[in-house]
Amino acid sequence: MPELPEVETIVRGLDPILRGRQISGYQLFSRKAWRQPDFTCLENLCHKIVQRVWRRGKFILLSPTWGPTLIFHLKMTGRLVWVPRTTPHPKHLVFILNFRNSREELRFIDTRKFGYISCRPTEEVISGEAPELAGLGPEPLEIDLEQLQTILKGRKGRIKSLLLNQQVIAGIGNIYADEILFRAGIHPLRPAHTLEPEKVQLLWQTMRDILQEAIKKRGTSFRDYRDAANRAGNYQQLLQVYGREGKPCPHCGQPLQRRRIGGRSAHFCPRCQK
Repeated sequence: MPELPEVETIVRGLDPILRGRQISGYQLFSRKAWRQPDFTCLENLCHKIVQRVWRRGKFILLSPTWGPTLIFHLKMTGRLVWVPRTTPHPKHLVFILNFRNSREELRFIDTRKFGYISCRPTEEVISGEAPELAGLGPEPLEIDLEQLQTILKGRKGRIKSLLLNQQVIAGIGNIYADEILFRAGIHPLRPAHTLEPEKVQLLWQTMRDILQEAIKKRGTSFRDYRDAANRAGNYQQLLQVYGREGKPCPHCGQPLQRRRIGGRSAHFCPRCQK
């Protein structure tokens, strides 16, 4: 599933392209993907000017100068790409957003069709009251050290599970949680409240460093993820532990392990992350 770096990469690609363009129409190919009872919102978006494309957690948000905000969640295999209108339609095309006087169009493609599109009043989206965004935790690149200390204090849950909990911190998924904990030298099973202040500070700094590094590399591509220009990311070349079960630890040479934690896999070094 695309995580914060992948979603941020898509947003940074689309925002300068779509900002100031006028929406002229849409085509919906999968009713399942549309999370509204009718199409009033989509109709209201027609003829609106895009003000910005932005991100909250793993959500991609398209807001006009006035009117409702369009919400995309890519889930596991979704792609949001800007392509020429003459490009043949792929098999798993879900949605198209058209723009006035444009030879290109915005396409939402999703092989497994778990992703979805919704629409809410922009004021609800900005305030966080929109149902899709309600309850999301703070952004990991925006919280300060003191906020992270407050979040982890008293929490007895495993640190890996907490990093994946979108109500605790929004945007981190399995890949980057593993990489953050490895670089910080923290075992994924360790209860959050047992982290010493210096470990929390290291976790905070490491979280920021890895997410920013991954954004610079345009995210991680294993199978489905592509950026707005339909290009693969490059951060997979820098992964230290994720997906490397049985391979030697890049620091100590100990075989890396994989363990199920709360229904998710965790990759770690048993020696470096005690």
